[in-house]
Amino acid sequence: MTMATKQEILKEKLEEYLMADKAGKGLILDQIEAVSRMNRKAIIRRLRRLQLKPRVVDHRGRPEFYDMRVTIALKEVWDIANAPAAIAYNRFAAKERNLLRFR
Repeated sequence: MTMATKQEILKEKLEEYLMADKAGKGLILDQIEAVSRMNRKAIIRRLRRLQLKPRVVDHRGRPEFYDMRVTIALKEVWDIANAPAAIAYNRFAAKERNLLRFR
């Protein structure tokens, strides 16, 4: 059984587990333990983690906005560097930073 399958099982049982009383939680844990072959304490920890996981992505702050000046500057840097790969660009930027400031 893959970890993704175990996650699906735990997500399906989470709401039922949270609504159950102590005896009901024990039965749910027994079922999950039998199906997933996971340790009981590991199941409890995973359910707790799923419960506390934020459900909404937080989008704080000002939205990012790039105008044409940024696009033009990036194209200029790309042309100066002769279209470098991402890894090589860091080395290029460190060496050529002064050149870019004066253009």
